[in-house]
Amino acid sequence: MVAASGSKLLPVKTRAEQEVVATTPPTAEKIPERLICYGTGDPHIFPFIGGKYDLHHAGVFSVLKSDKLEVQAKLETCRSKQKWSAGLSIKCITATAVRFGGGQVLETSIESRGLTLNGKALTSQKDYDSGESIIPGALAGASKETKHTLDAPTFQLRLWTMTEYATFILALKDSSSFGHGRSPGLCGGGGLSQYTKVANQDKAEDNMARIANGGAEIGYPCKKCIAGLGYMGAMCSCHEFLVAESDEIFSKKLAEESWEDDSTDDQSEQLEHDSDLREYKSKCLDYLLGKPMGALAFQHAALKHVVIDAVGNCAEDIAADEVPEGQDKVLWNEGRMNELICEEMEQLVDDKKVSKVLCELVHKCGMKSEKCKGS
Repeated sequence: MVAASGSKLLPVKTRAEQEVVATTPPTAEKIPERLICYGTGDPHIFPFIGGKYDLHHAGVFSVLKSDKLEVQAKLETCRSKQKWSAGLSIKCITATAVRFGGGQVLETSIESRGLTLNGKALTSQKDYDSGESIIPGALAGASKETKHTLDAPTFQLRLWTMTEYATFILALKDSSSFGHGRSPGLCGGGGLSQYTKVANQDKAEDNMARIANGGAEIGYPCKKCIAGLGYMGAMCSCHEFLVAESDEIFSKKLAEESWEDDSTDDQSEQLEHDSDLREYKSKCLDYLLGKPMGALAFQHAALKHVVIDAVGNCAEDIAADEVPEGQDKVLWNEGRMNELICEEMEQLVDDKKVSKVLCELVHKCGMKSEKCKGS
């Protein structure tokens, strides 16, 4: 079969050939040197290569799944719907589970905040000959995080839990398992071929920033997303990464709940809220970038997301009036930002190359590094 195109005749691809072309990953995909995915709270997801979004559906979702590592997050209803949630009740990450090595399963949840290995409590460090180390955190006060770490030759996973929600920070040290469909999930580990472009995405913060810096729009790592809504500038359903109950690696399974309708026609309330939120974000950004820690971290590619997240959290706390009782909203978020920056630094100082910015942050965090001596 042939089709006319000007004065030339071009072959028409069969449906099978078209499908192959559509699903073939890009061959020149540029992968960042550092691959960090971050998910927290009610939940805000920062994928490895961009396209941050909100997710407000209950269930167990695959964060990343490869032949070496599987991470799942449990999402459950934690609040009623908000102005910014497009009619959906708010979900929070309540537990995280990871399967690694020879099939060991590590879990933590907001119910106990402790760490379990293969269903049994783990309270002391455990090291494996294959290079993995599990470092459990000590249980702290009611308003503090409990921080656990799983360090391996190819990745580091930090699992933080509070009584309200859980957080995961996944850093890939070896990018060989990333991209080209090898490790899909909420973190976008399938690479650009996993991403979907949607209407109005150029108005969302991630893509606006990319365009402003001479880059191209990237879209989102889930098939169904609505740009311009939600706390993060986009809301995704990510139904394709919902894990069947039989495939959950959690010891306590979560029965599948009914799927909430995430279509919305009346966005007037959302737009009004977004206008207020932009004003709050502007104030929070000015404040946090005016502080030494925020200004320095914003200059570092691997730490910039911490400041962006802190700005969003600060704005939403002002709008929702939701911070620990008796604490100033902005100051509380500044403290949270500084704490997270210093936590990230623990891994960054092990990098082969350190910059002047990184060394300044090392000193501000009260840390020491041989690479930063004399800087």
